[in-house]
Amino acid sequence: MGLTNFVLTVAGVSAVVLLLRSDVKQSASIFRRNVKHIRNWLEEESAASSKLLLLLSFFFLFLIKKHADIVSSMGCNPSDGLVWSMEKSTPKELNSKVPPKDIHKEDKH
Repeated sequence: MGLTNFVLTVAGVSAVVLLLRSDVKQSASIFRRNVKHIRNWLEEESAASSKLLLLLSFFFLFLIKKHADIVSSMGCNPSDGLVWSMEKSTPKELNSKVPPKDIHKEDKH
């Protein structure tokens, strides 16, 4: 009886080990495949973002050049910084008189 229990235990443990071993191999291969897909996605996103960054850089340089052209056509030196208007603005005086507010009595409900 003891020998039978030992043989059945060894057979059961062996079967479990074989099933788990094939399951682990299958899980590992699925994991490797998923890692490859994720790596490809990250590389594609990285390439797309670098292209977008390059495009934005060219657009920004275009805007700077356009601003310099506009400023120089106005007769100003583009190296003076941003030019908002050719005229020097003088501060406007504010009316010191404040119109009186209408004071309403609160309606009782």
